[in-house]
Amino acid sequence: MDAAWEAARRAERERAHNRNVVATWRDRAGEAASSGDDAHVRFLEALSAEPWFAAYVEYRPARYKRGHVLTEAQRAQTAPREVVTVPEQRWYDAEILDEIQRVVGKQAAALGAKFSEDLDAGREAFVAERD
Repeated sequence: MDAAWEAARRAERERAHNRNVVATWRDRAGEAASSGDDAHVRFLEALSAEPWFAAYVEYRPARYKRGHVLTEAQRAQTAPREVVTVPEQRWYDAEILDEIQRVVGKQAAALGAKFSEDLDAGREAFVAERD
């Protein structure tokens, strides 16, 4: 076999692979999008069972309670057409959430990169396969 024949064979295999990807991407993308659903449910169940999470959930309403007090005071000042002196609610995120997001993002990106490598390897295996 000469190099030209091999290049033509690989080009045809690549076209076949591309046609298959175009024909199946919607189903594959749907499967990929929902592939984490069960893990998400397990995550929420496990998270809810964690003592630190329960404490955080107990702590967080303080932010909302303050916001409700401010809203009530603003309404009380505007009802008799007084100048509103009550400040707007300040929202802020706790650092623990930022840290969790950074760690999850880094690990998720690594898993996504591995998935991409597997897709590339599958493509190469298909193209290289001899009939």
